[in-house]
Amino acid sequence: MATKNLVFAKYQYQVEFAEMVISYIKSTQLIINYVSDKNKTINEKTILECHKALFGHIYDWAGEYRNHPVVVGDKERPTMEHNEVKKSLKACLRGCTKKELSKINSKAELVHKLATLHAEIAWIHPFQDGNGRSIRLFLQIVATTMGYEFDMEKLDGDVRNKRAYHYAVRRAIHDSNRNLIALISRAIKEL
Repeated sequence: MATKNLVFAKYQYQVEFAEMVISYIKSTQLIINYVSDKNKTINEKTILECHKALFGHIYDWAGEYRNHPVVVGDKERPTMEHNEVKKSLKACLRGCTKKELSKINSKAELVHKLATLHAEIAWIHPFQDGNGRSIRLFLQIVATTMGYEFDMEKLDGDVRNKRAYHYAVRRAIHDSNRNLIALISRAIKEL
């Protein structure tokens, strides 16, 4: 049976299909909005917009911070306490101001920034579900506004890539972002 949803899907595969179709359309629109409007600021609102774009037509909690503890996968991967999410996310995203992003002068610097952001936001885990997809869309917006294409297929296009990506994120959260930097570096190219 499907989780409670706004698309009246009875089975989980129907929810997943709706997520796939809607997220493709809405994420493309969101990226275009950020690229075409140079006055748009990348900040906390952006990550909320990412989550809302991906899931807003499917779940009533889309675009809202979680209000309960969340454990990723098995019980051995807890995330940040829910009452710290908003404050921590704001602090993390201070690195995305126009002033901070203007300091990036190379692909390597951008890749390092994206890997750092990814690890921090993954640890914060702001939403009850859909964090990874929201983070990837957020990073895609940052990269695109900086003049780079972010090929998501390189991260999660097949089972092998997805496993490597999940491993790299776990490592980045706990001890080393080397693997995540390598994956993001392969996924990014100048427009």
